[in-house]
Amino acid sequence: MPTLLDITNTEFPSQFHGSTPRKPDGRSIVASLKGQSMPPPEAIYFNDKGQQSVIYQGRWKLLIEAGWYLQTKAKPGITYELYDIKKDPGETHNLAKDKPDLVKKLTAMCEKWKAENKIVDYAEIIKIKPQDPY
Repeated sequence: MPTLLDITNTEFPSQFHGSTPRKPDGRSIVASLKGQSMPPPEAIYFNDKGQQSVIYQGRWKLLIEAGWYLQTKAKPGITYELYDIKKDPGETHNLAKDKPDLVKKLTAMCEKWKAENKIVDYAEIIKIKPQDPY
C-alpha cells in the first residue's frame, strides 16, 4: 500500500467513513524499483491465525509454535525455533536454547506487532466457530 500511495502521489486518508483508519504496514519501495538501494526493513512478520508466528530480523528467523494448530495445542508450552539463515539457510540447527535473550527479544517484537494489528488467537476463533467433525 505505501508503494502504491507513493507512485500515485496520494496521501493516506486521516478519516474514512467517519473513522480513523490504521496506517498501513510497510514502506514504499519506489526507490528500489528505480534501481536505488534501500536499507532492509527492521523486521518482517508473519502470523497464521494468531497462533503460529514467524519473525525475520536481519540474519535471524524465529518460529513461534511452528506446526499445525491441532497438533501443537495438544502439547503443553510453546515451542521456539531460531535459525541463523545466513549461516544455516537450510534451517537445520535450532539455536533457540543457545540464544534465549534473542528469542525473548524477537518474541516481544512479534507480540507487539500482533497486538498492534489486532491478530486474534486461533483458539478464540475456534470457540466462535467450532471445527466441523467431518
